[in-house]
Amino acid sequence: MARGNRSMRAAVFLVIAVAGCSIDLLTKHWVFAWRGMPEANPEWWIVEGFFGIETALNPGALFGMGAGGSPFFAALSIIAGLAVLYLVLIRDWARDWLLTIALACVLGGILGNLYDRLGLWSPPGSPDRFHTEVRDWILFRFRGYTWPNFNIADSLLVVGAALIMVHARLEPRSPDPRSPDPRSPDPRSPASVEGVRAAQAAAAPRPEPETSNGARGGRRGGAGSARSIGTDEVRR
Repeated sequence: MARGNRSMRAAVFLVIAVAGCSIDLLTKHWVFAWRGMPEANPEWWIVEGFFGIETALNPGALFGMGAGGSPFFAALSIIAGLAVLYLVLIRDWARDWLLTIALACVLGGILGNLYDRLGLWSPPGSPDRFHTEVRDWILFRFRGYTWPNFNIADSLLVVGAALIMVHARLEPRSPDPRSPDPRSPDPRSPASVEGVRAAQAAAAPRPEPETSNGARGGRRGGAGSARSIGTDEVRR
């Protein structure tokens, strides 16, 4: 049963990761084919002035951080992706569904952006030109502030990281072996002291009762009486 659950979690993990990566790549391809390269067309608003679509190229990491470090982030993405696959499929690190979904989202986001960083895409109409920047297209603007453009892969990374933090908060912590058991009584309490004294008194050896002729113990007294009777009989 445990092996079956592990196989099921591994299958769901791979399905979510592949689906997330596929949706990211398809939406980037479709949006760039529709709106063109950055600055080719103005932003297209879904909610006027708040949420829309605008193509952009990101030479850095998540939300435009670390611009110019595309080769470094590509190598880091490969290492991170292999580490997630090893932990989930080999070490069975994701032992519950929440962590399985979280790591699947992380892997899907890593693969979606890694595809772009490896230069596997080309601009619309220029199949011979390849870029290593990450394609972004989701636009948010609030009260004049424009959030750095992002894509589905970035969203998967954020969702996966948030689920990992939630899992860390919900996971029960193992008790410290050095801390006392709250269910055990305090050894300094009066009840505990009386209990120790009672246990010591019960474990102490009890004196055997004396018989009428002064011998201790019923068996030894009986044996002594038998010997004295036998001696008297011989003397007679």
